[in-house]
Amino acid sequence: FLEVNRRLTGDRALVSTVDAWCRPRDFVSFVEAALRRPPDTSVLAVTPLVADDNPLWVEVDATSRVRALGGREGTHVTAGMYMLSEQARAASPPPLGRLREFLAWLLEQGEPLYAETIETVVDVDQESDVALAEALAGGQTRVDRRGDDR
Repeated sequence: FLEVNRRLTGDRALVSTVDAWCRPRDFVSFVEAALRRPPDTSVLAVTPLVADDNPLWVEVDATSRVRALGGREGTHVTAGMYMLSEQARAASPPPLGRLREFLAWLLEQGEPLYAETIETVVDVDQESDVALAEALAGGQTRVDRRGDDR
């Protein structure tokens, strides 16, 4: 992740994990909203739908500013899509093993992080995740926070 980011040019770059699924229109809406933020900020896609075995919880305030990352709970979870500022991509963190550690480090270092919500994002890691993503793609509109039908 860090090596890829260092090679990208421009003031902002969109980066996504490969296992996140959402509706195409929601992805476009995230990108448009992220681009409305100042270019010296980074923006995380977040979702209230917890369809992930190991979610990264996010606390977001009323202005959509990320106030905390990690822990056992939060208002949202990360959704695998990030619009990163040039300074975030150029940062030199200590050796970190995971993307979530890098994001938490950025927040600790004072990087302005904002969140844009995508209502339904599925982290596709197992067969049940594929089924959930297919159901959502097929028009199912409501799921609870654990990914179960309502």
